Amino acid sequence: MKKILITLMLLTSFSANAQEPLDPYYTAEEMAKSRAMLKKMTGGQNHLFVLADRFEYQTADDGALAWEVQGWYGGDQNKIWFKSEAEYEFEEKKFEEGNVELFYSRAIAPYFDFQAGVKQDFNAGPRRTYATVGILGLAPYWFEVDGSLQVSNKGDISANFEVEYELLLS
Repeated sequence: MKKILITLMLLTSFSANAQEPLDPYYTAEEMAKSRAMLKKMTGGQNHLFVLADRFEYQTADDGALAWEVQGWYGGDQNKIWFKSEAEYEFEEKKFEEGNVELFYSRAIAPYFDFQAGVKQDFNAGPRRTYATVGILGLAPYWFEVDGSLQVSNKGDISANFEVEYELLLS
């Protein structure tokens, strides 16, 4: 049995170094086109992801609407992210608090992205626009990490850091 396994290992190592098996039968242009299609089908696509952690409508006290939504569109390397949190009071017809963020995200490690973009606050108080840079990723033991540094249009500097862990009970 050992001899068969060693023989199979040797054969696979020689075939890995050999020319692709279909190259002699097709032109280089056809093979390049086929390889490009295979690359797209197995990892070159763009996807859309949307997650609404909170989406509430309250009827008490003349009603309110609250949400926490995030999502992205893109591929493995480059994405466009959006995030939004808000609470809107129907009686007062204004936002108690809220913001919208739009980022360009670039993969810098297998589980971490560097993000740069803008954030707009539309709170009940003064509205601010921020330039934002940050890191988003999945740390060991499935900790979701999201940190950012923001500079407002008034020159104020602020930072935001979140760590999430989902505890699964069964």
